[in-house]
Amino acid sequence: AAQMENQLRAYLQRGHFQSLRFSIPSGLSSVRAMSFRALAPVEVRFRLGVMMMRINRAGEAKAFFDDANRIAPKSPLPAEGLGLLAAHQDDPKEAVRMLETSIDRGSVSFRTHYAYAQEKYFLTQKKPDVFTRIDSAAEAAIESELVKAMRLRPDFAPAQELMGFLLMVQGHRLDEAEQ
Repeated sequence: AAQMENQLRAYLQRGHFQSLRFSIPSGLSSVRAMSFRALAPVEVRFRLGVMMMRINRAGEAKAFFDDANRIAPKSPLPAEGLGLLAAHQDDPKEAVRMLETSIDRGSVSFRTHYAYAQEKYFLTQKKPDVFTRIDSAAEAAIESELVKAMRLRPDFAPAQELMGFLLMVQGHRLDEAEQ
């Protein structure tokens, strides 16, 4: 540490600071086409609610989701938001109820299908953080939602991880679970 401090002092006393040269890949500086779209009021409130949820301001998040539901009661977004909020607050029963509503309203969000599967799986626990084999109907329902999430977003690793974990706990298709 003392040697590093001495070197730093010597560098500063020289008073000459060399700049670094970086090469920029050719595609980085090229002009790219961008598209814009106006957001519907329900989507604006949904996104604001998600932002509030992520900074642990649950009351404000709920208010945005409730307002979104008032504006567009048939939209899947408000129910998705309320379901994600319930999951965030460790309330899997309410999360499942609201996420199911979002799916029934036509949600095409990978996150909705993933969170729904995850929260349904949490409901199968006999004790916190202890997972055991579940009946084949419950397994099929959870797996179906995970497959939907992975089809919508193949690179979403949490869905793949949960699928592997589910299969491992169930004790079959272990080669698939490992993948």
